[in-house]
Amino acid sequence: MKHPEMNFVFQKEARALLDSFTGLLGIRICFRSLEGRELLVGKRKGFCKFCKLIRHRMELEPRCLDCDRQNWKIAERTGKPLIYKCFAGMMDGCMPVSVEGRIIGCFMLGQFRTSERCSSTVSRKWKEQFGNDDLQKAFAEAPCFPAGKVKDILAMLTSLTEFIITRHLISLYGPTPLHPLFTYLAEHPDLMLSVDDAARLIRRSPSSLAHLFKAVAGKSFLQYQIEAKLDLADRMFAKQPNITVSETAGSLGFKDPYYFSRLYKKHRGHSPAKSLSIAAMAHGRASAD
Repeated sequence: MKHPEMNFVFQKEARALLDSFTGLLGIRICFRSLEGRELLVGKRKGFCKFCKLIRHRMELEPRCLDCDRQNWKIAERTGKPLIYKCFAGMMDGCMPVSVEGRIIGCFMLGQFRTSERCSSTVSRKWKEQFGNDDLQKAFAEAPCFPAGKVKDILAMLTSLTEFIITRHLISLYGPTPLHPLFTYLAEHPDLMLSVDDAARLIRRSPSSLAHLFKAVAGKSFLQYQIEAKLDLADRMFAKQPNITVSETAGSLGFKDPYYFSRLYKKHRGHSPAKSLSIAAMAHGRASAD
């Protein structure tokens, strides 16, 4: 069943909670829309080395996605959290997220193990293809929890989800008076609109626009634009590790790259150059794998 695409607003507290969850357990957690988009990832943590080898070196990504989809559908149909073992032996889980009785997406967590060895079938195929134990070694590097702790992890995920929903840390925007504005901002990442400009765009007074935006998005119009641009910068760094800070700043509408760098450091706690360096190293490791 194809779901209509939804648009989300995430409060910074939701991001902080997912970051804390990943920092505490070392488990990857993300919010996934019904269309399959990963929109919020704890500590922006990528796939573990084992999953990268399975997906890319063994070219089994279609099978991985099919396995996930089957279990996502079960969780979506039942409305209950689910922990499952993938075909390669790694543990994953999902928790449907419901707002006013309507499922809008789910929290996905996983890439941890409860056993010492991965699937014997997958391990055997790896050895036949590559002649080494690198896959099993990568599996052993993933976080490991006793089987009895899995229920505790699931309970923590359930409580986390309920807290985020009851505090309205994830909200939807759609056919509201602001929808044209959100669309315009997404289509013009190089612009920084003033409240007056935005108000003219949707034919409202500046004060009305400022009040409505705060009520819908949970933050000021300026704050929303800054966070959206910095999130886009992070995605650009991850996808284009050879891009420069100046090029990134220009693409986002900052004429002064030094101002962009100061703004980025203020909100991220470190310079964009450091983020670029981390992205380049991660890209290099992925290429080596």
